[in-house]
Amino acid sequence: MKRILITGGGGMLACALAESFNDGQVLSLPRAEMDITDLQQTWSIVRDYKPHVILNPAAFTRVDDCEIFAERAFAVNARGAENIAVCARRAGARLVHFSTDYIFDGQSSVSYREDDRPNPLSVYGASKLAGEVLVRKALPRHYIVRTSWLFGKSGANFVSFVRQKLTEQKYVQAAIDQIGSPTFTDDLARAVKLLIETDCYGTYHLTNSGFCSRYQLALEIAGLADCCQDLVIPIKMEQLKLPANRPRFTVLDNASWRIRGFKPVRHYKKALRDFFKDVL
Repeated sequence: MKRILITGGGGMLACALAESFNDGQVLSLPRAEMDITDLQQTWSIVRDYKPHVILNPAAFTRVDDCEIFAERAFAVNARGAENIAVCARRAGARLVHFSTDYIFDGQSSVSYREDDRPNPLSVYGASKLAGEVLVRKALPRHYIVRTSWLFGKSGANFVSFVRQKLTEQKYVQAAIDQIGSPTFTDDLARAVKLLIETDCYGTYHLTNSGFCSRYQLALEIAGLADCCQDLVIPIKMEQLKLPANRPRFTVLDNASWRIRGFKPVRHYKKALRDFFKDVL
């Protein structure tokens, strides 16, 4: 039976991963019990548990807060990622490190492939890119999985936020010019489980199929929640006046996934329907 160690326990993606890998021996630890910025503590846990696989979804993901607490963002998203990679190398464990579409600047007119040049616009994106670089340096045999627009059963996310507001008959502003691929954490976790059974190391884009704007997604949510779509107000990103710059177009082409012969992940609309049916 494989021993699986998951960082960031209790988080939205960590919960989905723990559920997907429940046929093994899973240890999912929150930051209070495993602070990946502390190499000594992290190595102590890895050394004693002896995991076959380490999954690292732990991250400082509050994009606007990263602008204010940049040092913390780099400590977690960059040095923390490096610490996990170092520990995985020492233990001989496989490592899946999760990254983001925000490493790109959103200026492309076509979907981003894994080998496209990163150019982050925010501290969050820069810190996650730095984490990728450090993981590659510390552990040549790795899986780096970039994903986007996560929604799932646990934790805050755009889908749950919009649904709550609409069911309370409150207006929701959603950008018409921010475009990406919504990704269900359950689908992502199942894909990762398939990936680690191979020796196909490297960088992968992994999202649900299809793409939309935030506004289009909010309309989909309104329809599934049987709420009035007139409550969804279309705006442009600049009107939100958020502290951190966001890339406008970050559709990820799951090219490496396809090349390796894996089936495409299902369309986000199907995943969204199941999310509403099973969870909400």
